[in-house]
Amino acid sequence: IDFNNPYHLACTEIRAASLSNHCSLFNHLSSSSRPFLLKNQHSSCVKDRTRESMEICTNFPRKKLDEIIDHVFLRCYKDTEPFDEIERRK
Repeated sequence: IDFNNPYHLACTEIRAASLSNHCSLFNHLSSSSRPFLLKNQHSSCVKDRTRESMEICTNFPRKKLDEIIDHVFLRCYKDTEPFDEIERRK
């Protein structure tokens, strides 16, 4: 992993947000005033968390961050190693 490569960094952040409890239903209900949308809520939360994290540690404008995240999202979001699957992702 090359953390100077924004695509590697985005993938790492996507996996961190996806595999942690940050985007769980319980966490959302206890910390957010926004409604919980069942469809795509987990993936949307993961993208938001990834963008927030990358805004802190890079100087890329938001539009460029979104392009980078979108470019690697599906591949990195589906990568659940070392786990076989993530139950909360439906």
